[in-house]
Amino acid sequence: MVNGVGWHAGGPGAWDDVRSALQAAGNPRLLVSDCAPAIAANLSVSKVRVSPELLLEGDVPRLTATVTLQGAAGAAAKAALHFDGQLVDTQSVQFTEAGDADAVFHLPALKAGPHAGWIELEHDALPADDRSYFVLRPAESIPVLVVSGQVSSIPFESSGTSWPRRSSPRRPRPPRGRPSPSRRSRPPNSPAPRLAR
Repeated sequence: MVNGVGWHAGGPGAWDDVRSALQAAGNPRLLVSDCAPAIAANLSVSKVRVSPELLLEGDVPRLTATVTLQGAAGAAAKAALHFDGQLVDTQSVQFTEAGDADAVFHLPALKAGPHAGWIELEHDALPADDRSYFVLRPAESIPVLVVSGQVSSIPFESSGTSWPRRSSPRRPRPPRGRPSPSRRSRPPNSPAPRLAR
């Protein structure tokens, strides 16, 4: 998004950056919305992320949507989660000042195959950025080595036992052909060492 006041497509300033970015992107289709000074604020869905990142069939993941407020403070946003064509959950986000706030949604247990969904805000004066789409595809299985315990797709949340550690460090072996320091050989016919009393 480019914020500019009183600039024109042929003039210098913010448009130069836009023109360069469009040329680098291969001149895609562009939607220009005139945001008049009467529009005090704009809400948008700026990021969607899922936890855990590695999804398995049967998981009940958590989806976090970052809602961004630009402009005036004191706004509220109502975000709706649509998943596989159904309205699943709604969350309200309050803003005391411009910036980012997270809305957390809980998805139903995932079945096999891809799942499509979107997060949608109540429409404001700039509706083009009020919706963000996502697709989730859980893995049917992943290769895992389990020593013992419960399997979990969330890192560091599985339970299990560790391999037993040796009570004392192993002594390095001497190179072949030399006697070991702990087994020094005595010359033949030499008396055994005596202990002092």
